[in-house]
Amino acid sequence: MSKMQKPVGRISHVQLVYPADQLDAVCAQLTSVLGIEEWDRFETPGGTAVAVNLAAGIEICAPLNDENPFAEVLRTRGPGVETFVFGVDNLDEGIARAAAAGVEIRGAAFDVLAFGAGHLPEQFAVLKEAQLERFAGLDLRLGEIEPR
Repeated sequence: MSKMQKPVGRISHVQLVYPADQLDAVCAQLTSVLGIEEWDRFETPGGTAVAVNLAAGIEICAPLNDENPFAEVLRTRGPGVETFVFGVDNLDEGIARAAAAGVEIRGAAFDVLAFGAGHLPEQFAVLKEAQLERFAGLDLRLGEIEPR
């Protein structure tokens, strides 16, 4: 996997959502069309199957149960782009800046590496995100991402 630079002040990656039974096919299609050869795969405690290549800027999430928040996304919007993750140098400062601008954080910030996220702990020293409320027609997360 190619070395990733710390993404600050730009979109780090796009999060897609698909049904779990389509995850392998979506990965295969992206591999054949874009040449993405390596996918880190893992499941979160909340029941999400994840395939990700952050060097390529793509994360695919697939709900494994109907209570999963991504299942609601599929019911209301269908498969495709769900969220953009915007890179910040410091997540706490990014959250404070968003709050000062009147944009709320949905839920608590979370440490992606705490999920036992495949090979990601080997590739990243820090991988934390916070979901902002929907604004300007966007679903956006802030991400503090520090490659090793």
